[in-house]
Amino acid sequence: MEFTTTALNVLIMLAYSVPGFVFVKSKMIDQSHIASFAKVLLYVCSPALSIYSFNCVDYSKELLINLGLFLLLSFVLQIIVLTVMWLILKKKGDEDPGYRVCSVACVLSNAGFFGVPLLQSLLPDNPEAVAYSAVYIVGMNIISWTAGSMFITGDKKYMSIKKIILNPPVLALCVSLPLFLLGIKLPSVVDNAVSVLGKMSTPLCMLIMGMRLATVRGGELIKDKL
Repeated sequence: MEFTTTALNVLIMLAYSVPGFVFVKSKMIDQSHIASFAKVLLYVCSPALSIYSFNCVDYSKELLINLGLFLLLSFVLQIIVLTVMWLILKKKGDEDPGYRVCSVACVLSNAGFFGVPLLQSLLPDNPEAVAYSAVYIVGMNIISWTAGSMFITGDKKYMSIKKIILNPPVLALCVSLPLFLLGIKLPSVVDNAVSVLGKMSTPLCMLIMGMRLATVRGGELIKDKL
C-alpha cells in the first residue's frame, strides 16, 4: 500500500513538469523567464513551506532535541558527501564548470519539495515527519548558499556569516521557530494563506524542472562520461 501511494505521488509530481516542458518547447514561455519562476519558488514558496511545516506540529522538549540532532547529523553528512564528490570531480571541474555543478547536484537535490507531500501522504497521522523535512531543507539550503555556491563558482566570498544567516530558509526559520517554541499557532486565515503558498512549492519546482529540461537536448544528458 505504501509503495503504491509513493509511486502515485511521485508520478503526479513528475507530471507537474510536463506543462513547463511544453510551454518552453512551444515558445509560450521564453527560457530567459525561467529565472523569474525560480525566484518566486526561492523567496516566496520555500519560506512559506518552512513556516507551514512547523505550524503543523506541537512543541515538546523531546521533539526540539530530536530536530536539533537531525539538523546537525544531516548537515554534517551532506557536507561530507559534497566534499567527497568535489574531490572526485575536482580535476575535471577545473576545466569544465559542468562537473562542479554535478558535484553539488549529487547532494543538493529536490528532496525538500518532494519530501513534504510524500510524508503527508504516507504519514498523515504523524505531522512531526513534516517538521523533520523542514529542518532538512534548512540545512540543505544553508549549504546551497555557502559551500555549494563556492564549489560552483570557485569564489570564497560565499563562505560568510552573512550568507549563512541572510537566506530565505533561515529567515523563515527565524519566524517559525519562535512560534513553535512558544506554542503559538498562526490565525486560521494566515495559516491558510501560508499553507497555499507552501504547497505551491512542489508543483512550481517541477514546472521549473520541465522548463529547464526543455532547454537541453536529450543526448547531452547521457553522452558525457566521467
